[in-house]
Amino acid sequence: MIYFIHLNSNVMKKVIIFLILILGVIQTYAQDTSRSLDEVVVTAEKTRVKQSLTGQVVAVITSRELRENEGKSLGQILNFQPGITISGAESAPGTNQYVFTRGAADGYTMILLDGVVVYDASQITSHFDFNLIPVDMIDHIEIIRGAGSTLYGSGAVAGVINIITKKGGKKPFGATASMTGGSYGTFKENAGIYGHSDKISYNVMLTNLDSRGFPGAVDTTGTGHFTNDGLHDKSVNVNLGFKVGPKLDLMPFLRYSDEHANIPEGAYTDAKNYTYYTHYLQGGIQGTVNLSRSVLHLIYSYGYTHRGYLDDSSSIKSSYYQESDISHMHDGEAYLNARISRQVSLLAGFQELYTSTEQSSLSISSYGPYSSSLSPDSARTSLSSVYLSLFLKNDSGFNLIAGGRLNEHSQYGFNPTFTINPFYSFAGHQKIFVNIASTFNAPSLYQLYSPYGSRSLKPEKGMSYEAGYESLWMNNRLKFRVTGFIRDMKDVIAFTNAYINFNQQHDRGGEVEIDYEAIPGLNLKGYYAYVSGNVTAPGNGKADTTYDNLYRRPENSFGMHVGWQVCPVIFVGSDLKYTGGRSDLDFSNYPATSVELNPYWLWNIHLDWTPLRAWKVFADLDNITNSRYEEILGYATRKFNLDAGLQWTL
Repeated sequence: MIYFIHLNSNVMKKVIIFLILILGVIQTYAQDTSRSLDEVVVTAEKTRVKQSLTGQVVAVITSRELRENEGKSLGQILNFQPGITISGAESAPGTNQYVFTRGAADGYTMILLDGVVVYDASQITSHFDFNLIPVDMIDHIEIIRGAGSTLYGSGAVAGVINIITKKGGKKPFGATASMTGGSYGTFKENAGIYGHSDKISYNVMLTNLDSRGFPGAVDTTGTGHFTNDGLHDKSVNVNLGFKVGPKLDLMPFLRYSDEHANIPEGAYTDAKNYTYYTHYLQGGIQGTVNLSRSVLHLIYSYGYTHRGYLDDSSSIKSSYYQESDISHMHDGEAYLNARISRQVSLLAGFQELYTSTEQSSLSISSYGPYSSSLSPDSARTSLSSVYLSLFLKNDSGFNLIAGGRLNEHSQYGFNPTFTINPFYSFAGHQKIFVNIASTFNAPSLYQLYSPYGSRSLKPEKGMSYEAGYESLWMNNRLKFRVTGFIRDMKDVIAFTNAYINFNQQHDRGGEVEIDYEAIPGLNLKGYYAYVSGNVTAPGNGKADTTYDNLYRRPENSFGMHVGWQVCPVIFVGSDLKYTGGRSDLDFSNYPATSVELNPYWLWNIHLDWTPLRAWKVFADLDNITNSRYEEILGYATRKFNLDAGLQWTL
């Protein structure tokens, strides 16, 4: 399952040069120092485990790496990860961002906040808006590339992104504040307090972001009269912790965001007065009960999203449009991590997920008025799941994780999934692994109940196959990983003039990753990712049609990161990413036609100066070469831009 991938000669030359440069730097700076690349993660097995003891493809964006990207958004940071494309991350502030993991469609990646499911049930693919989570509130991010339906349920077809927010820390009281300003009239203020004692911990963070932005649509008129599309966002994140007794911990949480933005009319089309707002609220509680050889986790959360649109651009056209979308989500989960023996561990859990949406829209044009609505009494679903995972560890190096999940959907009944994940560790620093997993993805409420939806849609089901090799070398300073995968889906959901099931989707690809600490303070990372895919569509009485359909997803991408702690008070970081050619759909024609988007490079530099222990000055210089490109056909992206700021920490 590790592919020998055919590339065109130009791309192959670039990849070879890229890898030679990395190896050259490695040889230049190699010295006998040590650091551990074996981070402890929780997302892979729903319990704390070292990466060396999991057979999953895990990536961690550490708290230090987040500090090295102070001026960037969450979408921009994720967009530089191997195998992940965030379409819209570099577009105008407030643009919808779509997550493509290993070429999979948006909606195939599950987003978690502190292990709790988050998504907007009113959206087409229920995707979560990354604009609602400021980076200042995040401690670190764990990413699983590969099928996760057994542990995390519907939606985890291609991967899981777990955003872990900041908690109380280690001292009784701390405080932080920062101010950032830069290009496009962007200003951000952040403040927070945090602390920890024997019985109580707390973290309260507030963020305010304002940006005048830039025209969100590509201006082909040449007049330069397109209006700026800006963003205003206020966010609060509250994490509390209470040690109720020697065995019981309770952790209430609350998150709220209020977002307002301007958006363009569409591709290549300006709007003088097209606005939207989003009110997002998530609250709940997590609890842990520590038993003699096991830990019981209890979770309840409620999510509410209200998104509204108003297009009153009557100065440029005789039309009016208003829309209101509301999402409700209740999520309850209980799972037990039990250590049966030194070689055997067990994970068993139950989850109940309830979602509903209410929507209304009104449009007025030369054709007359048109309205539509959805009621939460009809547009709702529930999903009950039980899951079990067994972890077998052998002193000889052979390990096996095997599990299953039984999903009972209110419309689709019982749908089981399974995972078989053997991996073998040898020589103390090398690992080979294989993942075979089935997946289940239920249609969204919009796909089922909207005017374009169909209640006869089938759920998407598939199989995922993955194999790879991972190793640590040079006293754990060099980490290398190569992975190949196949993903086969049937009854995939697509849009023609309504939502329908296509026959099947076949994707394949792989990644090569290098992480190296050349000398203390100098870290180098590099990756190359490849993906290709095609769908087979019904022929309506004729032969079925197979064609490439990974729109907005590059076949080839690779990147490089250099982080250098020049001295105790100065840090310099540089990121370089190549995004290869890809296609998009031009909806100005009917039927829509495929258009090729040009490849592009992004080069960013980050600077940190800490003149005093409590103070830090930082600057982000992004798109230094001023690349001109489109992530989404007809929509503009950031040119060269600069953000700089000051941070204080007590």
